Amino acid sequence: MSYCFCNTRFLTLILFLFGITLFQNAFALDDKYSLSSSVVKIHVTSKSFDESEPWNTSTISGTGTGFVIDGNRIITNAHIVEDSTFIEVQLDGDSKRYKASTIAISHETDLALITLEDKNFFAKIKPLQLGKLPNIHQKVVVYGYPIGGDALSITEGVISRIEYQNYAHSSLAYLAIQVDAAINYGNSGGAAIVENKVVGVVMQFDGAEDNSGGYIIPVSILKRFLNDISDGKSDGIPYLPINYQKLESPVLREGYYKLPLDQSGILITRVCANTEAEGVLQQGDIIKTIDGKKIENNARVFGADNTRFTFMHYIDLHQVNDTLKLEIVRKGKTLTINLPLKDITELEQEFDQDPRYFVYGGYVFIANKYSQDCITAKEYKLSENKNKIDSITLVNVLPTSHNTGTHQLSQMEIAKVNQQTFNSFKEFYCLLSKTKTPIILLQNSSGTSLAIDREVANKTNADTLEKYQIHKSQSVEVDQWEKNTSCVATKTRRSTIKLDKASR
Repeated sequence: MSYCFCNTRFLTLILFLFGITLFQNAFALDDKYSLSSSVVKIHVTSKSFDESEPWNTSTISGTGTGFVIDGNRIITNAHIVEDSTFIEVQLDGDSKRYKASTIAISHETDLALITLEDKNFFAKIKPLQLGKLPNIHQKVVVYGYPIGGDALSITEGVISRIEYQNYAHSSLAYLAIQVDAAINYGNSGGAAIVENKVVGVVMQFDGAEDNSGGYIIPVSILKRFLNDISDGKSDGIPYLPINYQKLESPVLREGYYKLPLDQSGILITRVCANTEAEGVLQQGDIIKTIDGKKIENNARVFGADNTRFTFMHYIDLHQVNDTLKLEIVRKGKTLTINLPLKDITELEQEFDQDPRYFVYGGYVFIANKYSQDCITAKEYKLSENKNKIDSITLVNVLPTSHNTGTHQLSQMEIAKVNQQTFNSFKEFYCLLSKTKTPIILLQNSSGTSLAIDREVANKTNADTLEKYQIHKSQSVEVDQWEKNTSCVATKTRRSTIKLDKASR
């Protein structure tokens, strides 16, 4: 009796524990699938341009993922809705599609916010809650609509690491979460969930053949984006306009700069001209703390939960016009600096904008925003490009008998027209189209030259356009300039500063 009684109790205990496990698993599954109703499939039709043939506009269609948050809003990636002409949203298992529109976008951090015309769509959907930055090795669930099927996909993995990474869409570096959950094309814009809350937005996969993982935009960057647009407009992302060096060398740190053993920081090697930092920070300053947080000699800051992020992440979280508090060492003395964050990170690429171009003599010229490296005030004074706002590139040569010997030219950035520099696309156009010299000489910065016979180019331009079926030889702004009988210098603005890897 005793033996049977003990075994019965043991069997009962096993069944009880097994029942708890089944209940917990079922509860976890219920959580997963209740959250899934807030994750949507996004259908997008967009314009596409070929840089070598900018007059041609094609239409492409694709799909991505998004998820509902409070305020009848849907979060997704900027690269999904970029250049979009038509957007629709679809729930999992529902054949109906709802028309949507973009209400805010950050190409820098690859985030976008869309909403629907039909607000009834949101009536039965529970918005996902935003969580906090996860810990390394925490379990994560990724929701999305990868290509190859219509149903929602749910994959699991762990947080592998959290550190600065290049964002493929903008080519800028920000904090990113690496996960080992399966991520494929179409997953972009999906929700990464830890403990039933959003910890990030799926951004890109790592390119491995087995699609064994990818990168997530952390929720801290998402919250910063939402705060930025809370007033109805996006102000962009501020940055600290300096170049710097890590102080990992004890000879440099202690031997040359005489820093005590208990002090650490980064060394300013260059202060960018024409920025808020000019005249406030100096080459040779050592930045010890940022907003009260100590900067280690490897440029990292120890944060909550033993996180170690580059100090630049704490600048990224600021809004434009915030004040950044720095503690620096200058010539052995400690100073406190309150720096207004008015300098905005600018993209080298131009998004959501038709190409700016001009075709002349069979040569195809494209205009892009000019980006200048961080230069000092002294270098700025000597620079020929201090007022430059556009760069002009020869991207294609349409072969004719009149431009023989130049057919192989491509991606030649034009610096001068007939020995004259220019600051903008308009100035370039004026120099090229209004000149009276028989030969137009174009040169790049290294002196490579391209000569155009002006009279021949003018006479044959229409035939060349017809031969290559070019229906429009120039972008809209050039049409406006042609209506003016004279060309005047364009109003200049502060040049975009291109951040090197050390700065960004």
